[in-house]
Amino acid sequence: MTQAHHNHSWRNLLPTPRESRLTRAWPRIILATSLSVAVTYIERVRHLETYSLTTTPFTILGVAISFFLGFRNTTAYNRFWEARTLWGRIINTTRSLARQILTQSAPAGAFASDCGREREKPEPKRSSDATVLSAEMQELRTWQEMMVSLIIGYAHALRHHLLGSDAFPDLQSRLSRADTERLRGQDNVPLALLYRMGLHLREARQRGWVTAQDVRSIEDSLTQLTDAQGGCERIKNTPIPLTYTLLSHRIVTFFCCALPFGLIDTVKMLTPLVVFLVSYAFIGLDVLGEEISDPFDTQPHSLPLPALTATIEKNLQQMLEEPA
Repeated sequence: MTQAHHNHSWRNLLPTPRESRLTRAWPRIILATSLSVAVTYIERVRHLETYSLTTTPFTILGVAISFFLGFRNTTAYNRFWEARTLWGRIINTTRSLARQILTQSAPAGAFASDCGREREKPEPKRSSDATVLSAEMQELRTWQEMMVSLIIGYAHALRHHLLGSDAFPDLQSRLSRADTERLRGQDNVPLALLYRMGLHLREARQRGWVTAQDVRSIEDSLTQLTDAQGGCERIKNTPIPLTYTLLSHRIVTFFCCALPFGLIDTVKMLTPLVVFLVSYAFIGLDVLGEEISDPFDTQPHSLPLPALTATIEKNLQQMLEEPA
């Protein structure tokens, strides 16, 4: 997949995209900073008595929060990376599956060598009419194109299945009308497409276009797609428990809002600045864990599923354009 060059200059990393969930951190950061400004004004400007604390409890609590946020963010990133690994496997398997379909199928009357042995195919046709073989080769080519189209449709259907969107606008432009109508009413459209590929593979075996050994290798690829899809569905349907998110939100917000009372006697007029920096770090890490915990989303930092499926479609279409 060809990707645009990402400019990681520090000037380009300073702004936060408006679509990112990191923008949700600002209300809590502003709340903690505003509270620190009020405490500093009352204590250092108005010289009114305020309740102050030592830095010891904040040091202990800060270390505990750091470990908690680190564990939660590590778990979230592991989910993100596992999802990317599964989609890498899907890309490789769809390429292998298309290659197997295009190279391991031949007309029933043709002979090909496989490791020095004749392929296990029915007896060649005894007809002297060359148009019979030509017609069968055309039927085989149609079958190959249909199978590759089903693989491309599967990639797009899986993307929509994980994002919870409608897959049929994409499927109608890539599959035949008959195959598209058979998918209507299916709860799991990608699984239904794998089933259709299995049926078409059985038909090819019955017509002698693929050998029993080739059927097993193609079935292995279909099984790998099923396993990868199951892994993606597990990540999608099993989010990080809500209690983790609620606890991290509340404890981080409480810590940042209470921080001015522990710093006012130590850093004095610099309390708002220190509170701002600490709250930006802690609240930012809190929101970051939430953002990457769901890789199958439409957020800008989620997995680029449209780009991944476009890569699969482009690669497989180029395979079809190669001479047989």
